[in-house]
Amino acid sequence: MFFFRCELNQGLAMYLNMNLVRLGRKVAEQPNLVVQLVNALPQTTGGDPEGIFSGLACVLACAGIAMADGNGTAVMIMLSPISQMWAQLAQHLQEIDGVQSFVELLDEYWVQATAMYLADAEALKGVEIVPLKRGDPQPSEEQMKAMMVQAVKESVLQDEFIKVLEEMPTVQGVEMKAAAAVRAAKSS
Repeated sequence: MFFFRCELNQGLAMYLNMNLVRLGRKVAEQPNLVVQLVNALPQTTGGDPEGIFSGLACVLACAGIAMADGNGTAVMIMLSPISQMWAQLAQHLQEIDGVQSFVELLDEYWVQATAMYLADAEALKGVEIVPLKRGDPQPSEEQMKAMMVQAVKESVLQDEFIKVLEEMPTVQGVEMKAAAAVRAAKSS
């Protein structure tokens, strides 16, 4: 486990309790919720970089739940907004406790999730993705995974996003492998 230091402000404490502690499993199962959670952090913390970082670390824990469940494709969807927010914060937070552990875990999740994504993409070749309409029956688990694979192709495996990973500020003692893993996935 890793350690994060932050004097929680009232807004962040309420945010963590209402959204992540109570809904962690649901967030892990619905990766698109991460975008909303990450986007709410600056306002919730009053723009405090350490508070945003602490909240971001908690959101990363939800990705860890999905990773433990073996859902790497969903994790890639979750890691995208986390990485984009971290790229904005990183230059301001190099010296605070927990940064190295956070970046190591973020990179490890990217590498593992990318490998899982590639396995999912291969296994789901030929699965028909049917556009959902109101009132349609729930898609099968296989169709849901195929839709997530498609979402990763359309949003994460893009040059603009890979550039965010490549240009992420370095943290002393951490060799980032995420960008290379994601770029390799795009090429396959």
